[in-house]
Amino acid sequence: MGDIVVTHNGRTTNHISSVTYELRNESNRDLKDVNVEVWVSSSNQVLGNSGNYVESGHAISLEQNFKAQFDTILEANLDDIHARELNPQHITPQALLNSINWVLQNRKFILPVFNRHTSVKINLLVENFEGKAINPRLSILHPSTKLIQQIDRETENKKRGISAIIIGGVIFLLAIAFMIYKHQTLYLQLIILGVIGVSNFFIGIYIDSLFRYIKRAF
Repeated sequence: MGDIVVTHNGRTTNHISSVTYELRNESNRDLKDVNVEVWVSSSNQVLGNSGNYVESGHAISLEQNFKAQFDTILEANLDDIHARELNPQHITPQALLNSINWVLQNRKFILPVFNRHTSVKINLLVENFEGKAINPRLSILHPSTKLIQQIDRETENKKRGISAIIIGGVIFLLAIAFMIYKHQTLYLQLIILGVIGVSNFFIGIYIDSLFRYIKRAF
């Protein structure tokens, strides 16, 4: 068996990962000029990026000021490389190194329009210098807009479901207790009905958990 070497623009890389974010506007209003920022830690660098509106396929652009800054730093870097080729003793200014690191670790996108109930995808190609899994961060900058991760939404829905079951169970038991108080001659029948009713809640939870398990398996 041989070794696998991954290169990018002729340079051997350490650990490359492809990351895709999908953002969905689940509000009931259309948004304008939504700024999306993505960044990685100092042990990573972004090698490439792309983005598009899922429904239309239209491309997503880098934010204008960031794009201008990116191009300026890229041009300064090319001039620095040329200067180093002419003079091996040339030392790259620390300010330029800091700027290069910043643009390699950050991306800023602009969504001119983000219509309700539509989605966008942002793709990143990221290299990790330590050969570890990467953990990019993403934020949305727009008034009255909150970013909710899908895993958080699932957890929230699960908590709501459990709360609804508990509240429904308490109301059901109170109703049974009231009926027993009013109809003591039907005491045994109402107790059995109460046990069956409470059991249905647990059976429902078990069936729901089983369906979720089967869904994850496939």
